[in-house]
Amino acid sequence: MWKELALRMLAGVENLTHRGQSPVVFVPRLNLGVGGPRTFMALLVEGLRKRGMRVTSNRMVRADAAIIPISAPPGMIREWKSRGTLIVQRLDGLFYDASNGVYNAHRNHDAAVLYKELADVVVFQSRYSQSQCSWFMGEPGTVWQTVILNGTDPARFSPGDRQCPSVNTGGWKMVSTGNFRDASMVVPVVQALDQLWLERQDFRWTMIGPVSFSGHAAWMSRPYLAHMADASRAEIAAALKGSDLFVYAFLNPNCPNSVIEAGAAALPVVGFGSGAMQELCGYNSELLASMPDRVIHVESDLDPQKLLACIRLCLAEYTVFRARAMAQREAFGIDRAVDAYAETIQNRLLSRPLLS
Repeated sequence: MWKELALRMLAGVENLTHRGQSPVVFVPRLNLGVGGPRTFMALLVEGLRKRGMRVTSNRMVRADAAIIPISAPPGMIREWKSRGTLIVQRLDGLFYDASNGVYNAHRNHDAAVLYKELADVVVFQSRYSQSQCSWFMGEPGTVWQTVILNGTDPARFSPGDRQCPSVNTGGWKMVSTGNFRDASMVVPVVQALDQLWLERQDFRWTMIGPVSFSGHAAWMSRPYLAHMADASRAEIAAALKGSDLFVYAFLNPNCPNSVIEAGAAALPVVGFGSGAMQELCGYNSELLASMPDRVIHVESDLDPQKLLACIRLCLAEYTVFRARAMAQREAFGIDRAVDAYAETIQNRLLSRPLLS
């Protein structure tokens, strides 16, 4: 009750202060973490403010537009629409069973209501995200839809100066970042690296981020593996800069920030050709293990032997893949993404008056 009252009082101040000025955009406050939407949304807020937009996380403020990551209570969205707020739904992936690809209608209920009924604009994080949402939910209820890939801070996530590794420099340094909540994000990599370790012991693999899937302890004790359960953004950037290649296993990723950050650091990304990986890392497509030609992949589609072949290829022809990654790193910058969001919002607001 007191929190609600405080929000209303602050909203009254903001409404008076912002009246008649530049567009006010609501973006929910999200806590920072490793990977996921939180990191990108913080950069988006900073970028919109730099472009003269006023951003608020107070849901009581009369915003001209609201960017909704995936879903929000439909009742709240209907109330905003009644005030003339432009609803921009930013869609990542949807909830489904990774083992069999079955859609979870209950967990996706609010996202589906926004998608089919309430959103004025739908922003997909990749062409694959658009395909996945269409596969599970059909076409959106609005004709205003666009694809905007994520971006990151290229000053923070920048290349290191490591040359082709040797035993004298500690060997090859592989790295992975993220929230390792599913076995499919770890087990195929360990299975591939276990076999590689039998052939050569000149590499190390660092995992950065929480590991929470059932039975994970059995996979975490390896002579080549080091795990950091928690790390700051600066520590993650330093780890990427000091590594040689990024290893990534994920089913149907829509636009993972972990891969975006690795791309900005000019690391060759070795993984599976699932989801949006070809969109993001197609310049080194040989390093993406082939997957069945389907929209939704399941755990049994991940072949550790194919991943191992890609890792071997990256080590054997590293200078080629590193040079390609270096040439593409600018594409992962945040400015491109922020400009696209700002343009999308401003163009749609032109057809309606700003709130007075």
